[in-house]
Amino acid sequence: FRLILSDKLISGGQRVQTFAFRPTSLGQIIGLLNDHFGFQDLCARHGSDAPQSVGAQLRMQGLDGPKRTPLHADSGLAAFFDGISFTQLPSIEVRLAVPRPISAPSAAVEAEEGASTRKRGRAARDQVEELEDANFKLMRATEQVSRRLDELERIVATQDERNSSVITKAKREMLAVQEKAMQEMQLKVDALKEDDANILRDLDVVRQHSSLVERDGIDGRKEIVDMMTAFGQKVDGQFDKVEAELDKLKAEDERLDAEANATKEDHRQQLEDHLNELQRLEDAKVNMDTWRKGEDGMSERITQELAAFNQRFESEQEHTATRLLQEAQAREKHDNEISKLLGETTIRLDEDIRKLLDEDIRKLNTDLQAGLQLADEQLQASRTELSTSIHDKVSSLDKKTDDRMSATDANIASKDAAIHSKLDDFSQNTIATFKSLDERLDEMVRVERARLGAIERDLSETSTKIRSECWAKIERVRTDYEQEAARLDADLGDLHMKHDVTKQEINFFQSRLKEQKDWTERQLTEQATATRAAAVDSQEGLAATTKMLHALRDDAVSFREKMAKYISLLQHSSDSQGDAINSLEMHRSRISAQLEALKGDHTAYTGDMDGWADDVRVKVERLFRALEPAKVEWRIARASQRAKELKRPLAVKSPSFQMKGIREGHMEFFPEGHNNSPDGKAVLRLFLPPTAHFRYQCWVGRNSEGPREHTPGSNLSVDLVIDSWKDQISDDGCIPIVVE
Repeated sequence: FRLILSDKLISGGQRVQTFAFRPTSLGQIIGLLNDHFGFQDLCARHGSDAPQSVGAQLRMQGLDGPKRTPLHADSGLAAFFDGISFTQLPSIEVRLAVPRPISAPSAAVEAEEGASTRKRGRAARDQVEELEDANFKLMRATEQVSRRLDELERIVATQDERNSSVITKAKREMLAVQEKAMQEMQLKVDALKEDDANILRDLDVVRQHSSLVERDGIDGRKEIVDMMTAFGQKVDGQFDKVEAELDKLKAEDERLDAEANATKEDHRQQLEDHLNELQRLEDAKVNMDTWRKGEDGMSERITQELAAFNQRFESEQEHTATRLLQEAQAREKHDNEISKLLGETTIRLDEDIRKLLDEDIRKLNTDLQAGLQLADEQLQASRTELSTSIHDKVSSLDKKTDDRMSATDANIASKDAAIHSKLDDFSQNTIATFKSLDERLDEMVRVERARLGAIERDLSETSTKIRSECWAKIERVRTDYEQEAARLDADLGDLHMKHDVTKQEINFFQSRLKEQKDWTERQLTEQATATRAAAVDSQEGLAATTKMLHALRDDAVSFREKMAKYISLLQHSSDSQGDAINSLEMHRSRISAQLEALKGDHTAYTGDMDGWADDVRVKVERLFRALEPAKVEWRIARASQRAKELKRPLAVKSPSFQMKGIREGHMEFFPEGHNNSPDGKAVLRLFLPPTAHFRYQCWVGRNSEGPREHTPGSNLSVDLVIDSWKDQISDDGCIPIVVE
């Protein structure tokens, strides 16, 4: 509010100061007067004590545009602030009522009384003195008019200086607030851009890591399949070699069995021959010496043959043992070669995987640097564009403000020049009149002194005529002065009104700037939410892929352990090689089937996760769309009073709302229309998204223009012209506006 202290002892007649809060009691206003206006010193200059309450010595009144409200109590002060309707910055004027002392009779009365008393004795001299008194009163009135004109000029100059200082201060504050708001907005935009760039970089890293993991998984699976295929082929070859060796051993065993059977048959045949020979000898009954000789020869022959047979059998047994030992050594050597080949293959695979990882990391770093450079260039371009736009808007606003201030200064200067020219003309006319009057008075005095008796009647008539002319001149001067003062008051009122309109325009621009800022923050929040949702989906997919890779790694480890067990079992159990080969083949087929099943499960799981995510996203979007309302109602309270307060092109703004297909929409109602609308018609402006396509219908009270269709385009708003709306105001003073 604005606090005004008016008193004739103050330079300029008034002291004005603006406060950023509204008082709640009259005592608080008196405290402000004592703290900021030197109220106690002013009362001391009047010769009285400073009053502590509103009464006979202190008067207060509230100024609300043309409305004047006397303030006698705290309740009246609260009612005044609650009922403000003509201005946004109310004023409280304080006057100090000092009792006037009983003054002496005026000079005119004294002159008249003296003239009346002196007429009794000296008539001629009294007439001259009466003319001198009239001349003195006229000169004093002229001096008072001059003083008042000087005071008026001083007041006008003070008001000009005060207005220029207020305008300069308001302009400086507006520029400071605007610069601060633009800096804060720039900082927030930079922070949001930096967050967006960080999120994009994180998404790129996650996406590249996902693709890298996927490629590594595919390459790993292919490599494992290739290794399994090569290992299966190698094991098959080894098994074929082992089977061939076993076939050779079986053939050798059969050959040895055949030789043993042939030797056994030969020995049996020889024994039968010996028995037959013994039988023949028994039958022949030869001589003992001959028999003994024959028996000794037979025994020697049998002994030699048995010794030869034993020697041959031992040689064959040694040869068989040697061959078995050689076969075992060859098998052990072969197993060692297989183990060495497996170790070399494992080392080679680890080195290949490490090389692939190093190459992918180097490529990832290169792509990351390129992405960062591109993001930096885009950020610099966006920053340059935003700075250019803000500078253009600030320049245009500064230019408009300077133009308005220049026009106001020119208007005040022209009016001041007109007032000074009129005052100069009036002063010249007055001086000429006074000069002629002095000349005539001198002439009349000279003539009257020469001829007092002859021209007494002419002198009285002339004095009467001069008095009437002087009074007419004084009345005309007073009338002109009052007219000029009234016109100055009207001009000052127009200046205050223009100043208020300028502040309203500035407030409207700041509110629109704040709305655009809020809308930008909401859009960035939505983008950040969508980015976080995409990041969550990517993390879920990455977690699922990592889980499957860990499962594959565990399966590979278990497979290696099983293969190691099988190889050790093959090395230590040569007797059950056939069973081990069959078991290994069964395990290999089972592992292949498990790998295929695991691959199918992973593919199915990935497909199910993608399908589930798509279904959830579609269902959530449908649920949000189903929960959004299809109708919005805006009730404007105190519609008639607001229509009187808001001049063209000011509007009433509705809160933000959401409907099906509309995000962050709002309405503006222009009771007197805007600059581009027809005269005498109101306008309802709907702010709709440019990419939306829907049908809607709008009611103002019970009137409607019927269904309308909004198609995608570049327009952000739609204007609806309303012919008559005041007859639709309800009993409670509200007018409903419905959009469906």
